[in-house]
Amino acid sequence: MKRIIIIIIILLTGNALFGVDGKKRKRDVNFWLSFVFGKNITQMNSDSSGPIGFNFNFKYKNHIFLISFLSPLTSFSLFPGSYGGETVQTENLSEKSFIYQYNFLNHPQGLFSLGGGVSIIQHEKEGYGIEDFAKKGYGLSLQAQFMVKGRAVGFGLIGYANINKYKSYAGVLFALSFGILK
Repeated sequence: MKRIIIIIIILLTGNALFGVDGKKRKRDVNFWLSFVFGKNITQMNSDSSGPIGFNFNFKYKNHIFLISFLSPLTSFSLFPGSYGGETVQTENLSEKSFIYQYNFLNHPQGLFSLGGGVSIIQHEKEGYGIEDFAKKGYGLSLQAQFMVKGRAVGFGLIGYANINKYKSYAGVLFALSFGILK
């Protein structure tokens, strides 16, 4: 029994007992969840709400794979109605993306990455004077990400764009991230 306890102690504290230097090994694998909100800059003149969503990020060395959910990218317009009232026209865009990014800044306190991927777009229009519709399609999603990170919490900015056949858009997001960042 004493031998088993000694073996367990050696296995658990082997680095300290056998003179391995005190430097921490850099983690090759990281993952985190980012909550994002921001502004769609392609609709600055309209009365539009900004997107909200979240990103699941997985990083291996300098390669970042993320799944992004942004919804809604909404714009509102008021039109005079035929009876003196106002009617509301809305246009909603939501996006689900799979994106690959490459991290150009390999620093313990931050990252800067650029990338792109494929997205599924849901485009809906409702309102006076147009036919209501909801369509799904594919798009090219582009992102640039800058993040300042601690061990488990980080924050940063994300620039995004989506090129699709319905309505291309771009914007800026603020991200608050939780997970294994270092």
